[in-house]
Amino acid sequence: MGINISGLGAANGIGFKSKVSGGRYLPPDLKARLVSVTSCYGKKNTDSDKDILKDKTGQGNDLIVYNGTFDNIKDGYDAPFFSFMNPALTVDTKFVTYIDEVTLKSIGPDINHVVLYTNPAKYKKRIPSFIINVNCSKSCRYYYIDKNKPNVRTVFNLQQGVNAVPESYADLYSGTEDEGAVNAIGFALDEGATLEVKQLSRYTGGLLTSGINGVGTFVESVKPFKEMVGDSQSVSIVSMISILEPISINYEITINNVRAITNELYGRNVFKGTEIDKTYIIGYYANLPSSTNNIGIINNILGDDKDWTYQSGGNIVDTAKLSIQGFRGTSSMPYAMVRSVIYWNIVLKGKATIDEINQVIEYFNLDRPGVVVKPDILYDIKRQGITNDNHAEFEDKLKDFIYGFDMQMYNMNWEGTSGINTYPVVFGSNKTWYSLTIKNYEYTLNPNIIHLTHIDTAVALQYTYLKNNGIISNINREAPAFKLKVTGLNNNIYVYYRYLATSDATTISMYNIREDGIYDIPKSYKVTNAMTLPTVFTSLGIGNTDGVFEHDCNLYFPIMKELLILMVLITSVK
Repeated sequence: MGINISGLGAANGIGFKSKVSGGRYLPPDLKARLVSVTSCYGKKNTDSDKDILKDKTGQGNDLIVYNGTFDNIKDGYDAPFFSFMNPALTVDTKFVTYIDEVTLKSIGPDINHVVLYTNPAKYKKRIPSFIINVNCSKSCRYYYIDKNKPNVRTVFNLQQGVNAVPESYADLYSGTEDEGAVNAIGFALDEGATLEVKQLSRYTGGLLTSGINGVGTFVESVKPFKEMVGDSQSVSIVSMISILEPISINYEITINNVRAITNELYGRNVFKGTEIDKTYIIGYYANLPSSTNNIGIINNILGDDKDWTYQSGGNIVDTAKLSIQGFRGTSSMPYAMVRSVIYWNIVLKGKATIDEINQVIEYFNLDRPGVVVKPDILYDIKRQGITNDNHAEFEDKLKDFIYGFDMQMYNMNWEGTSGINTYPVVFGSNKTWYSLTIKNYEYTLNPNIIHLTHIDTAVALQYTYLKNNGIISNINREAPAFKLKVTGLNNNIYVYYRYLATSDATTISMYNIREDGIYDIPKSYKVTNAMTLPTVFTSLGIGNTDGVFEHDCNLYFPIMKELLILMVLITSVK
């Protein structure tokens, strides 16, 4: 679903903006429009009320789960990717020492022998990709059917640690029907090896459904929909759901069905995409009591605008109910069922905007980033605590907080625009400025901070000679614009900056800072032949109005943070 990388320098970082949850305020007018909010998060297969999804608004508009086995093989909460206890799998009990829904432990049989497997000629279903943590003493493998080579099995060599096992297209298998293990797909290991596999949760916060017509898992409102929405003139319905398998050719995949068993349809979303094993936030809005006017689809929260459409029926009837996936037919049995994971549902009066839907999601914490809305990889600089100073402690790696796919970083300078956070300028010799004055004060230095003590005279701390004795220097260079935060100045001490204001400047410009605040320091250009002065240098320094220096000072270019300051604090702002 995405990668969240935050805080890297622009020179080396890639990523995208991720919506962050945690908001706990809902405008009163929006709260008054809520009809129901239901979520599977926190439900357990052992709960006494496991078949009820309580309405979080307190209005009693609950959903009920019909035909649930809650065994995490057919269906259940927080189910694994693919249960190792699936009855279609064969377990070689001679070598398998332990097995449950998500764990496999085995000792090695003869080379290339499978220990947990199925025959793709008999098991004509697609096995989804799943994430596992592997501990293997020798060579261990996973055999699967590649959709581009469906006549033979393909080997995936397991590595120590986290592995993403490929999707297996057993439904496309066109090879022999050998009854033995020669063409079997599943886990195998060498003689003398030991293997321990642990699946990492993927469907946390969701209800896995069986996708079986007639007797499959079916989620429906307890009350008729018309009773839920009352006298509202319009309504919006939104659900988060993962579609795991294709549907029978006789049906379409539909969600958010409002329909009576007598076939009177009010409205629903219809799947038009081709990508399976994907998570969607999908909905629609329409007028009441007829859905044929002022209708629209809600399909751009996760960028699903090409995968779903909306279908209206007509007037809502008194007996129509809301079903999250599929619908009840005239026999009262569920139809158009598909293997899926249901996470949450929102119903509210009126036409909901994307911003309003996000406010509801945040208020009830429905997405729980990294738990329910789970990217494939999550890098969080702040959470990890890595900085330009301590990066070696993390072996120059970004930690993945989802499945452990840590990212190794190479060729980082760990300062300026290459490293954690972005700083246009860097303190030190031959950095942004060529020279660093090391006399008339004591100092400690890193790329973002100079700490000065015992200053005994005004001083140009950092400077670059662009022209000397009438000759343009070979270190004639520009200095970029940057932000500077200054605190702690008094009436005597000030900060100055000498620079060339334009590319054809004939004089030196001076920027003086005499009061606390955040300042935009201008760019300083290279010197050109237009400059007639024989000697030209740019500098950042400390000045004094009365010639008396009695205090220490600090010059900082870190991110804004609390520091103990004696006299002067200068902080660069990203």
